[in-house]
Amino acid sequence: GNNELTGSIPTELGNLTDLYVLDLAVNQLSGSIPPAFGTFSNLIYLELDGNQLSGSIPPELANLTNLQKLYLGPNRLTGGIPPGLGDLTGLLELRLQHNRLSGVIPPQLGALLILERFYLYGNRLSGDIPTELENLTSLLDTNGLRIRWNALHTDDASLISFLDDKQWHDDWDSTQTIAPENVIVTSQGNHTVWLSWDVVSYQDASGGYEVFSSTAGSGVWTSRGWTDSKATMTFPVAGLDSGTSYDLAVATRTDPHGNNLNLVSSDLSAEVMTTTAGTGCTQPVIDITGAGAGPFTLSLTETYDSYTWSTAETTSSIVAGPPYGGWYWVTVTSAGPCVETAAVLVDPDVFADDFEFGDTAEWSSAVP
Repeated sequence: GNNELTGSIPTELGNLTDLYVLDLAVNQLSGSIPPAFGTFSNLIYLELDGNQLSGSIPPELANLTNLQKLYLGPNRLTGGIPPGLGDLTGLLELRLQHNRLSGVIPPQLGALLILERFYLYGNRLSGDIPTELENLTSLLDTNGLRIRWNALHTDDASLISFLDDKQWHDDWDSTQTIAPENVIVTSQGNHTVWLSWDVVSYQDASGGYEVFSSTAGSGVWTSRGWTDSKATMTFPVAGLDSGTSYDLAVATRTDPHGNNLNLVSSDLSAEVMTTTAGTGCTQPVIDITGAGAGPFTLSLTETYDSYTWSTAETTSSIVAGPPYGGWYWVTVTSAGPCVETAAVLVDPDVFADDFEFGDTAEWSSAVP
């Protein structure tokens, strides 16, 4: 540990079946954690924190029944927390913080009855916190639990009290990315439904809301766009079929920041159902012209009686930006009477300094 080791961890280390301690922390190791580590039947400490390890946590680690300390964060681990880690009943410390872990906290972890420190902060974990965590009574008061900067929630009063007692600085919930409440339909047409909601209290980190639609009862969700601020409380769900029933929901998104390098999304809000009108109004279409970093011109392909853009402009076409990225929409009126909205994403293919091209999917998550 604490060297400048690079490359992947050799799987041959799994042959050291009599090993008691393996400390490779704070290096520059990459690649995955070898599943062969599950053969360390005598291992007490496994410390791999502070590297650049990726891939999932091997479920084979559940075989390390003598383990007392498991340190895996910070790294770049993805996927869920293996439920089998709940079999490691001798664990005193489980540290998985600052990874890219997603999904729910497995209720099986409530079996870690002598656990003293449990760190999950700075991941993408979501969903209801399992009530089984109340079994972790050995967690140190005010310092044994750290679960901030995720998308976790609970309405269980007893569990909330327990988490407050164990969480470092008594505050586990104010930095959770949770879904907005009181989502309602404020107006609708043949192809457009306007949603509104209550803004979330977690405003310290930037982000926004993403709206979704699903043909009623299908359970197949389609993203219809997102806001660029958590202070926004309305958005049009456009491009729907007329005379059709839809389920609609909203999720909150928090952008990467200093305490969490992940884009974190909440669960979906409570669903609302509505049926679009079938009076024969047509869906307006926005045409985009421009390339590179812009500027971009947004124009309606047809003529209408009036136009109201998200920028408050009232002409048939507008120039978008700068800055150019984001969602734009326009509400038009025509004889009928028809009131419909079209929404479009303006997505420049170069960045503001004109250097990088394409998306950022392969960029490192490390802070430069």
